[in-house]
Amino acid sequence: MPPTEIRHPRLRDPRRLARYALFVIVPLALALHYWLDDPVDAEDMNGFSFVRTPGWTYLTETSVGPSDGRIRFTREDLADAIRAGQNAPLFALAKYARPQGGLNPAIGVNVAYERDAGAATPRAVLERGMAETATRVGDALSVSEPLTTTTLAGLPAARVRYVSAASVNRGTTLIVYAVLIGRTSLLVAAAGAADGADAVDEPLQAFLGSLTVDHY
Repeated sequence: MPPTEIRHPRLRDPRRLARYALFVIVPLALALHYWLDDPVDAEDMNGFSFVRTPGWTYLTETSVGPSDGRIRFTREDLADAIRAGQNAPLFALAKYARPQGGLNPAIGVNVAYERDAGAATPRAVLERGMAETATRVGDALSVSEPLTTTTLAGLPAARVRYVSAASVNRGTTLIVYAVLIGRTSLLVAAAGAADGADAVDEPLQAFLGSLTVDHY
């Protein structure tokens, strides 16, 4: 994969991020990217925030930017992003702003409004994304740790881990979490190395642990 440089912090095309960060296209640009048939009501949503990973480059198509080290989307911000089709990814973080080649660890967040609240569970959200991933990428990725349920910030969540099946990308990993905040579902994905300087597990866990939710 040839190296790609970020020439502007706001990428217009999620596929550019895919070329920029290995495998991050799978959860960021495919899963949860649906057209809406009716309006989204901000009153039915909850805002949330994450702490920006120190030193990482922030990427977004929205007008929201980090403030005092925290990335905060109000419920109005979320509704606006979904209406504009800027929810997949809502935002992403990349470790290297100007990579010289090779893997660039990244963390991205998708958001969707779950219209069928009775059927919405983290497992169902994640299974939906996994099914689309399997359809689109075939055997390029393989599941290394099966879907398991967990919690994030006291909220129901689920996770799955993939590894690259291609010898040229051996050792790369993709970890995806789904979490529900009321009727809002988040898909948080991290792509990076399984170990070494570009290992993604520790940055992802710190990022997930910083999640706070606005309660109204």
